[in-house]
Amino acid sequence: MKLDAEKELLQLRHELAKVQGALIANCGGVVDASEVWAKYVPVEVQRIDQAHGTIFSFGGLNNRPGMPVKEFFYTLTNAKYNVVFVKDFAQVWYQQGLKGISGTRSETADFLLETFEDLPRPWIFIGNSAGAYAAIYFGQKINADRVVAFSPQTLVDRKTFIHFSGVLPRSRSFFPDDDENDLLYTLGKSAKPEVEIHYGTRNPTDRGQAHRVSGIEKVTLCQVDTRQHIVSRTLKNKGKLVSTIIGSDLTHQN
Repeated sequence: MKLDAEKELLQLRHELAKVQGALIANCGGVVDASEVWAKYVPVEVQRIDQAHGTIFSFGGLNNRPGMPVKEFFYTLTNAKYNVVFVKDFAQVWYQQGLKGISGTRSETADFLLETFEDLPRPWIFIGNSAGAYAAIYFGQKINADRVVAFSPQTLVDRKTFIHFSGVLPRSRSFFPDDDENDLLYTLGKSAKPEVEIHYGTRNPTDRGQAHRVSGIEKVTLCQVDTRQHIVSRTLKNKGKLVSTIIGSDLTHQN
């Protein structure tokens, strides 16, 4: 009986993958966030009239059953910005690109720039955890104006992959030795846009990841008094999350 159930689950996953592939092929991988089937597509867009800029929100890992979520959706509902929600269906720190669109991080960067170059600046790149890694990486590659990263992994080696995903790298065809897994390689001696890294001072893993890049010019470490990994939740509870994302000079817009 258990074997039959497992076979049925695998069949359902296969059928879902086919439907998802057809949807992505039909829409080019980008859809308005209001569409009911948007959760199956790797990029959702929320556009508003007279936007003050564009926020790119990179989704992280979803260790529960279901589709990757669009991060910060409710937080940004009333922000006067366009929002591009990017999701990593492979759950490998975007190493395999965007499902049905790109096959590498570099190809993803090219796709995002070509697809959204008409959206107004400033461009603010944000993310939690694995999404924070992506915000920093893509912020450097396509010249964001501002990057706000909450508890990023600045090095995704084998140990880090297992710690945050709960599975072995080979189970998701992840390559731990890829140079781009190390943000020191991407950032170089100086970040292109300014990067803010917010992390919990009482979380030793996040503190260590943040301090790896502390000596890079234009990278600012911002301490949050918590042991929580998702420090954006702490900031939200204090009513500081939106102003942290947008920046002190622009908080009057919210």
